Amino acid sequence: INSMITKNFTSFMSETNFEGVSGSVIFDENGTRIGNTIFYQYISRSNKLQKVQIALYNFDTDGLNITFDLEPEFRTGRPPTDRSTPVNVVLNQNLIYCMDAIIHIGIIIAVVLLIFNIITIMKPLIANSAPYINTIIIIGCIIMMSTCVLLGIDSGTPAVVNGDIDLRMIPQSAQNRYSSICLIRLWFLTIGFTLSFGALFGKTWQLYRVYTYPKLKDKPFKHWNFLTIMGLQLFFDLLFLCIWTGLYPLQRSIKQNESDNTVKIYEYCQCENFGEFLGTLYVYKGLLVIFGLFLAYESRNVKYFYINDSRFVSI
Repeated sequence: INSMITKNFTSFMSETNFEGVSGSVIFDENGTRIGNTIFYQYISRSNKLQKVQIALYNFDTDGLNITFDLEPEFRTGRPPTDRSTPVNVVLNQNLIYCMDAIIHIGIIIAVVLLIFNIITIMKPLIANSAPYINTIIIIGCIIMMSTCVLLGIDSGTPAVVNGDIDLRMIPQSAQNRYSSICLIRLWFLTIGFTLSFGALFGKTWQLYRVYTYPKLKDKPFKHWNFLTIMGLQLFFDLLFLCIWTGLYPLQRSIKQNESDNTVKIYEYCQCENFGEFLGTLYVYKGLLVIFGLFLAYESRNVKYFYINDSRFVSI
């Protein structure tokens, strides 16, 4: 009985529509009265607060009528927005084009040096500078410069830059592409650093051996020593990268910062335990660099016929 009474009462209220003292009396399906809404603002005038009407929402005409006698005052200098405005934070395209041009010039120079090194590999001057090691150094530099190009690739398509598409709403294919770029960046940068600095480290190690064992000064450079050092570095790198990629692959992530009715949306690479893996990689490479600097300092005055650029290697 109670439910029937409630149902009938609600039905009668939804059909109610008349002009009362305060205006139209109408109720919605939930029994809530629908009427006109007046917006006021309290403005300070002569150390007194004055209530000023700034807008009227008329339910009958379904429109908002903005009328006021005194100019409204707003803290930001403009009326507040009714929602947060998303802003896509992407890389500056002009800056990316400039950096890409510089990087491509560097890659072209490296390729020219690589070709020159290969063509003149039998020349005495080149042959006595460990040309095979120089080739690996150049290849490592090319890979690292290619990584810089990948760092300038994001989801900043014209539609995203213009704000037509929210970074949170880009197609799944674009999200997968960015995740793939995250992985390629990690692998290219790590392997490229190992090939370039690791090869230079191998040269420095040979000079240090000559420094500690002067009798090796007149003996030819043994490439198996260098290959052993490079092989160990690459092995640890590949093992580390395979574990990282297999357990916690890098994925595209979104970060949002909201301030002054604006939501800034950032796109970046992230994964679980990202800080731990990245920190381990930094420590490993950092210790290798420090040890390489020590070897270079100790062998700075060594002159070795089979590595005729020994002094430049130390520098």
